[in-house]
Amino acid sequence: MRGASLELATVREWPGVVLRRDPLVVTFPGTSTLDLSSPVHLTFRVTGVDGPAEGGLLVCLGSTPGDVGPDGFVGAVAFFAHAGHAQAPCRLPLTAALDRLGRTAAALTVTFVPTRSHPLEVAATVAPVRSTVSR
Repeated sequence: MRGASLELATVREWPGVVLRRDPLVVTFPGTSTLDLSSPVHLTFRVTGVDGPAEGGLLVCLGSTPGDVGPDGFVGAVAFFAHAGHAQAPCRLPLTAALDRLGRTAAALTVTFVPTRSHPLEVAATVAPVRSTVSR
């Protein structure tokens, strides 16, 4: 559609809580009742990088090496962190991975696997979103 705009509105946000640091595993308490009728996105920002660093993160649903497989793969993100430069937030859709894995009664858990051995942290939220297209 020519001249159209798209707006994403967050329905609700659940902040992440770090469960483990190696690999970095984040859980989202309260998401066991998450309504999947809207697309669900993971938004995160790489933090806690000490000095210049760049690399990549593989993002997967699940918290154990057995869970982190092709069905739980959410996406890959490159980051470039340097002092004095804020890291832009990353947004990845979770809906396809949730559909592949099926819904469980547990809270969502996400594993961040760095492609290089950088000690890092993330600030993450999970949110269903509503999109609106307008002319």
